[in-house]
Amino acid sequence: MASLESTQGTVQFRHSSLPGGSAETWYRIVGKLQPNSTPLVLLHGGPGIPSVIFGDVFDKYAAQSGNPVILYDQVGCGKSTHFQQTRLDTSLWTPKLFVDELENLLKELGVTTFDLYGHSWGALLAAQVAITEAPFVRHLRRLILASGLSCSSLWETAQRTLLKQMPQSVQDAIEKGEREKDYQSEAYQNAIGAYYNQHVCRTSPWPEALNSAFAEAGKDDTVYFTMWGPSEVTVTGNLKDYDLRPQLNKIKVPTLLINGEYDEATDEVMRPFFTNIEKVKWVVMSDVAHIGYLEQPDKYISIVADFLAV
Repeated sequence: MASLESTQGTVQFRHSSLPGGSAETWYRIVGKLQPNSTPLVLLHGGPGIPSVIFGDVFDKYAAQSGNPVILYDQVGCGKSTHFQQTRLDTSLWTPKLFVDELENLLKELGVTTFDLYGHSWGALLAAQVAITEAPFVRHLRRLILASGLSCSSLWETAQRTLLKQMPQSVQDAIEKGEREKDYQSEAYQNAIGAYYNQHVCRTSPWPEALNSAFAEAGKDDTVYFTMWGPSEVTVTGNLKDYDLRPQLNKIKVPTLLINGEYDEATDEVMRPFFTNIEKVKWVVMSDVAHIGYLEQPDKYISIVADFLAV
């Protein structure tokens, strides 16, 4: 399959809440934006896990469909502007900031009609975008919510259920780390690693894209720690009480849900999307965990392409 043109750059994101009033958002476009094209815009997870985590998987969608793909690093991570001095500033790091950043990016790139894919935190953000009464959202054509959440308490409950299936030593190490608020201890980190090998990515060794994304995120946890916490399991940030369920019925565009058989975003976490969104389809992929697009990329892209082709 021939490789497509790929371009990258930055756009200025002016926002009154940011230190200095502005930031740079880094983006990459696979394929060429045309007046009649409907790009697929990717929202990465975290918050604060950069878009390198997508690898080149969605490049295949662009090549197969002829529709361009736009991926970008949300402010605070990756190749976009970092603000490490704002760690724990919960008034700055909010979903609204990231909705505004997406609106700015699409405007600067001249995009009107678009499809939107959100993974993990990106799915929460994508749902927030879809219910936002902003003019740019009227041009949203189709929505994909992948391995994500609408309610943080449901997520926490699901992690506790999954943890009970782990060896007792893993459970004890995580409980001790949480009790003592010692999230950097070798025991806590090893236990989290064991959990991630079951419920984040079951491919061994991990794909290069996933290792690269985690390595980058580890250099600056400002956004992740402020909004979420020390790990997927331990939620201490300002998203802890987030709940979009009462507003999900505002999503009117056709929506695809994807999660994995062993996903930390369990069926119970995903179910409110299915229950409350009117035009919805749900696919559960077998033999994958949270990063299904890296674990079974060809199958994953086929599911995405079939949904967006309609």
